[in-house]
Amino acid sequence: FTGLPHRLETLGEVDGVRFFNDSKATNPHAALRALSAFSGPMVVIMGGRNKGLSFEGLASALGERGNAGDIRAVYLIGEAAQELEDALVKVSARFETRILPGLEEVFSDLPTIVERGDVVLFSPACASFDRYSDYKERGRHYRSMVDSYRERRGSGG
Repeated sequence: FTGLPHRLETLGEVDGVRFFNDSKATNPHAALRALSAFSGPMVVIMGGRNKGLSFEGLASALGERGNAGDIRAVYLIGEAAQELEDALVKVSARFETRILPGLEEVFSDLPTIVERGDVVLFSPACASFDRYSDYKERGRHYRSMVDSYRERRGSGG
């Protein structure tokens, strides 16, 4: 079994950094499951349109992982970015959060954050409808961003 697209899909490695696509994680509970699949260090990308769900439990888990040194940074994108950041501020997590408009800006900024050995996990915890027709389109966009990043970094890995 090789897995399914957009469900903790392995997208490969670039300069010692492994990329995973979990675009199907359209709620906080699904993102929590994805987080539990990895140990640090991690960079997490989240956001989109909130389905009216609380981010408190997700923020708490991220905070615990961050305080343990497992999370280097969290990128927040889309309509729910500020709401996600507000939840993270309440748990006083020890990692950097960056609010950016979308995946293009995340991938432009990524070289300033990631280090060899990191996992970059795209697990939005939100619906895709603020920018995409569905999670599949969003996941394909993420995959294309990883491919472009690989080409820019000159690494086929």
